[in-house]
Amino acid sequence: MNKYYLMILLFALSSCQQKFDKNLWSERNDLGMYPNRKSMLDDVVKNHKIKGQSYKQIIELLGKSTGLEDNKLYYNIITDYGWDIDPIYAKDLIITFNRDSIATGFNVKEWKH
Repeated sequence: MNKYYLMILLFALSSCQQKFDKNLWSERNDLGMYPNRKSMLDDVVKNHKIKGQSYKQIIELLGKSTGLEDNKLYYNIITDYGWDIDPIYAKDLIITFNRDSIATGFNVKEWKH
């Protein structure tokens, strides 16, 4: 019986994460959201080199960003509006570049309202 529960638990945990696929990463639904990014985020930051890559290489890897401000690229992972017009939760992958357009780091920023 314990093996049965262990198999269910392992299946549930493995289904939460997905290998990075550029086409799925860039896919938007009817609401303009990116439904696949949340499950791919872990693979992107652990298994794909970001730091040290050029701006062009990052765009080739991840596609067009959802925002650009100063020296940072923003990739929206998830935005939750709840039952309101304003977002109540958001998660973004933020990649920082130096003056030579080389990625110097990244972080995942979350906020709740």
